[in-house]
Formats: sequence, structure tokens, C-alpha cells
Amino acid sequence: MDSSGAVVIHFDHGGDRHISTLVIKGRYEEITYSHLVDRICKKMNIDVAATKLQLSYFPLVVDNKRPCYILDDEDVLGYLMEVDKKNRRSVLHVELSEIISENQSNEHFSMNEEIMSDARANYGMVEVEELAIVPQKQSDGYD
Repeated sequence: MDSSGAVVIHFDHGGDRHISTLVIKGRYEEITYSHLVDRICKKMNIDVAATKLQLSYFPLVVDNKRPCYILDDEDVLGYLMEVDKKNRRSVLHVELSEIISENQSNEHFSMNEEIMSDARANYGMVEVEELAIVPQKQSDGYD
């Protein structure tokens, strides 16, 4: 954060080599998870209601190779507070996934049923209505 009362966040998304910048006015303690997600979606010009974001970063600790995921307000605060001696923070990684509505899910299920029905007819499996799943006992050496 600089003296003007703004927080600067750099983020990348979708494997794109381009890094985007957000400037959020106010103190970092005031930035919530939902506000951050809304601002990222606005910057990327995507519908926040139709897209789920997964936010992560690599903490500034020695030899860290595991990402830290941002899931709530406390995680956002931890990310914003973690800066190095030169007041720099890690780039925020943004992954997008489409939210499937119940109607889309039902349509997808109907299409799969249609495909299976066609496959049964094509391969002489008209009588097969459903496959039974037989559980198998896994041998782990402990009985």
C-alpha cells in the first residue's frame, strides 16, 4: 500500500503471460474476498455470477513450492499483508471455471442419456438398462 491509501494487486489468469493490475482505494484491511473477486471479474470483463474464481499465490517463504489458496476474507488479508523488504507481494494467480446451473446440468444429463441410448442400440445392447457396480474389497494388508 502506498501513502495515497490505495492497494496495488498484480494478477495473472488462464496461463496468459499478461499480468493485470488492480488499484483498490482504501486500506488493505478493508478489502474483502467478495470485493476482490468482483474487482477481478470487472477487470477481466466476465460475469461474476456465471464464473467461479480460484485465487492463489506463492507465499514469500524460503523454498516454498506449494500455492496458498485464498478462500475467505482472512486469506485475503494474509495475502495483502505479506510483502518483502521492498514492499512487494507475490503475483495473484486467478483460475476460472464456469458455474453449471441446474438447468445446464439437467440438459447435460439428458444428452448423456441420449448418447448412451444410441450406443446401446448401435452395439446390440438394447436390453441393457443399467450397469451394476460391484464393489471390490481392496487388499491393504490389514484385516
